[in-house]
Amino acid sequence: LNNNNSPVITFAGNITIASTASLSFSQLDNDNPDFIRVNSNSVVTNSGSVSINENLAGGNSNSTWINTAGSSLAVGGTLLSTGTLDAAAVGNTVTYNGGAAQIIKNPQNSQYYNLTLTGTGDKSLQANTTITGDLSFSSTLNSTGFDINLGGNWTNTGVFTEGTQTVTLNGTSDQTVTSTIFEEFLNLVISKNGSTVILGSDVQVDNNLTIENALVNTGANTLTLGSGISQLGSLSRTAPA
Repeated sequence: LNNNNSPVITFAGNITIASTASLSFSQLDNDNPDFIRVNSNSVVTNSGSVSINENLAGGNSNSTWINTAGSSLAVGGTLLSTGTLDAAAVGNTVTYNGGAAQIIKNPQNSQYYNLTLTGTGDKSLQANTTITGDLSFSSTLNSTGFDINLGGNWTNTGVFTEGTQTVTLNGTSDQTVTSTIFEEFLNLVISKNGSTVILGSDVQVDNNLTIENALVNTGANTLTLGSGISQLGSLSRTAPA
């Protein structure tokens, strides 16, 4: 870790952030939003908690940030527009919390474990994305035409702009879908090998609903297929064995 008396803090070489570490980097004057940088050909292995209020920049395509199991990374700006993010380890969380629009980084293998979106800025996918754990967002999440595969719970206290995509719920255990008012999907696939999706709010599927080897527990909520007479929607179901 090197700043050389400059306003830029650089991770150079192979750096490990300990599991006991809680680091917060904040630039108040916004003169250089890239003030935290992973140097070219450097690898940062984060086992702790790191928060950056601006960008996390990379020197080249080999600049790598790895979140290990149970770690967390929160970024208020751009996350590695150049470089590689590895965020697949069990229990780790990546949070985008900017007040301006943010692109959700396409991580290694397009896989996050837990993904959290907060702040007033819209958050937009840039690739089909797998979230092995939970997805929680209080911002506007724009699918921008990309698919989401989710293994954990869906919690929406913001806005979901579904676009032309498909959301697939494919966790091995029960999953919940909760929204502040109701959740609207264009296409929804529930593929769960016998476990259950539990609705914590009303859900509407405008186009195609596919249920494969899964149970759906609506409770006191309503599952609606189609958005009206002009779009009735379609249902395909395979009962659990």
